[in-house]
Amino acid sequence: MRRVVSVVALATLVLVPIHGGAATAQGGFNMTVFPAKFEIAVAPGASADFAINVRNDGAEDQNLRVYFMDYYIKPNNQFVFKEPEHYAYSCGTWLSTDTPELYAPAGKVSKKGFRVTVPGDAEPGGHYAVIFFEGQPPPGSQTLKARPRIGSLALVTVPGEIVREGEVKSVRVGSAWFWPKRKFLFFPTTTEKYRVAFYNKGNVHLTIKGKLTYSPTFGWGSGSLDLGEITVLPKTTRYLEGVLPKPPAFGSYRVKAEVQYGPSLDVFDTTKTKTASFNVYPLSLLLFLILLIAFVIFLIKLAMFLLKRRRKQPEEAAEEEPAGEPEAATEGELLTEEEEGEGPSEEESPGGAPSKPSGESGGSPSEGPPKEGKLSRIFRRRAQRGKDGSGENPKDEGGSEAGSR
Repeated sequence: MRRVVSVVALATLVLVPIHGGAATAQGGFNMTVFPAKFEIAVAPGASADFAINVRNDGAEDQNLRVYFMDYYIKPNNQFVFKEPEHYAYSCGTWLSTDTPELYAPAGKVSKKGFRVTVPGDAEPGGHYAVIFFEGQPPPGSQTLKARPRIGSLALVTVPGEIVREGEVKSVRVGSAWFWPKRKFLFFPTTTEKYRVAFYNKGNVHLTIKGKLTYSPTFGWGSGSLDLGEITVLPKTTRYLEGVLPKPPAFGSYRVKAEVQYGPSLDVFDTTKTKTASFNVYPLSLLLFLILLIAFVIFLIKLAMFLLKRRRKQPEEAAEEEPAGEPEAATEGELLTEEEEGEGPSEEESPGGAPSKPSGESGGSPSEGPPKEGKLSRIFRRRAQRGKDGSGENPKDEGGSEAGSR
């Protein structure tokens, strides 16, 4: 007989009705069984004895019910328990014990003995069952509560024509098309899940261990991950699945799954592989980059526009001044022009006699044109000189002609 201790423990909760009374808090059920899984080879018509240890780590003594059931493991690693002989590979009816109960004192280890008896016509290959240790309510308790239980898996192999054969049916790693896989600024992340499906084509259970590696075909980032060990029952599929702890950041990748198994729990002499691909192209980062570049270009163009406008302001102010407008005359120039252009206060007639002021004529004072101011005459003369292009005063010419006469 061969026993192997596994790191995997099995624990479930079962709801059962207990009549009447008030609901009470469940007492501490802190139990450990070892081995949690054992393998044993027994020939047809033979029997073998073995024992299971139960340690009560709680503060209360426990009365445990002991019974056997068939079990099945779904691809997603969920256990399903059925009454013995439900499955073709069942060995629940082959197991027996002296009493269907066990008293487990608090803080101590209790041992329970069992026997497996293989029928003479048993088919070669693997046969399976689970041995449950279920907690019982205190005597006189009439409450509806969850009965905790813990189990040890029995894997019985009947010698004969044994077929150990399996295959990796598929390997898949989720791709990322929008949100990044790794933390970046304020962006939410998505988990990168993997799944390796392994199918047992033989007639005996296989204990497998796997490894997943990925490398870029475009981009950067590579890594590997150990997938652990699980047991796959005959004609069943199980998933090695989880989340990549350090997913790649960007690119296209090739992923390879390697699954090993052998004739026993600690021997792995056969390797099966399968490859696949996945992509990591977070479009959210690309959109963010495009918006960031557009914003920078906008700021640059805005700065250039403001700078150009500031440079144009002095030029526009200079263009608003008229090109032919004479410069303002100073006070001295005005006085000089006034002296040069000022003639007799009264215009002389052609005969040399002073002409009568318009105010002394027979007409009313309002009939004559108003007197022209000095500054008005000066600006009028300057404008006249600008038109004629000559510096001579017409009135001065008339005065010289009058003097020559």
